[in-house]
Amino acid sequence: MAPSESQRARAIEELQKAPLNWQQYDQLSVKEGGKLLPTMTTLCIGSGRKDKLRPGDILGALTGEAGIAGTQVGKIAIFDFQAYVAVERSMAKQALERLNNGKIKGKSLRVRIL
Repeated sequence: MAPSESQRARAIEELQKAPLNWQQYDQLSVKEGGKLLPTMTTLCIGSGRKDKLRPGDILGALTGEAGIAGTQVGKIAIFDFQAYVAVERSMAKQALERLNNGKIKGKSLRVRIL
């Protein structure tokens, strides 16, 4: 710890009401457990507000024929020429396939996973 950081370290100790556990970097061990992945994945849709696309249209396409529950769909953001929708990671490929092969408002869409 640098001398300029000691005041911050003391403030953290006071907030936690416990001393900090300091170790040398080479003494730290790597814990097994795999990668930390977010629960949601974002899909980018190549259509947006200018194409009269609404969040309800996207949600309906995903929950209708795709068989994805509404609770597995997160935020939907619509911009002028693109839309973004968050879906659970386990359902991302199914959602991608449904949106790429199906139609929304009679139009085929280009969708990709970010």
